Amino acid sequence: LRPGRPGVPIVYEVERVRDGRSFTTRRVTAVQQGRTIFTLTASFHVPEEGAFAHQLPPAGPGPLVDPESLPRLADE
Repeated sequence: LRPGRPGVPIVYEVERVRDGRSFTTRRVTAVQQGRTIFTLTASFHVPEEGAFAHQLPPAGPGPLVDPESLPRLADE
């Protein structure tokens, strides 16, 4: 929303948005010198037995390539 200033205290205001049986949501506002500099909405979930688990992690990048083996733009 606006930049913060190093060395100036920040007050964090936490608002209870929702409290459910398994999820809860909070909104956090960071205030510095009376002005809002940051907002955050966070959801939290109670751990459950037998909850859904991801089957496979996402594919990562392939093997690293030596940068010297790549064609140079100037050569094209």
